[in-house]
Amino acid sequence: MARSWKIHIPHRPKAVQSVRGGRNGFYPDHKVRQWKNMIRPYIAKACDGPPTELPLRIIRIKHIYKWPQSTKKHVREYILAGGVVPCIGSADITDNLNKGLVDVCAGLVFANDKLIWHMGSVEKVYGPEDAIEIEFEETPEMLMIDGKRADGKTFAADSLV
Repeated sequence: MARSWKIHIPHRPKAVQSVRGGRNGFYPDHKVRQWKNMIRPYIAKACDGPPTELPLRIIRIKHIYKWPQSTKKHVREYILAGGVVPCIGSADITDNLNKGLVDVCAGLVFANDKLIWHMGSVEKVYGPEDAIEIEFEETPEMLMIDGKRADGKTFAADSLV
């Protein structure tokens, strides 16, 4: 049976560049290391076994930013009722928001980020509290380039969609 993970992380999303550096060499930003260390326990707790080595898809990533104090009451009520208000005021690039999160998931959810073959929806929205939500799903039934299924079972041509 394929595994799936729904992970809720009650911390502010953070845009992450790979490394910083210059003349003295390249190094990871210490604030990025701190942020990764803060979110790692939530990801580890959501995992139900060893990291998968099967292909997987990211179904959804939702970066939630706490709404500003100046947010109108009717907008807060709209969000609390399930409405979506996009967070477009920040200069964060969505790719950089996902980068640090996926880095932390490596070794906990999946063995290597090369296993990710599909990136579903990515949202950057306002909410009552800062948070990150991410949902993964193993895809063992996928036909691989060698003609076999990812889970090693025999591929049946009649199973084509």
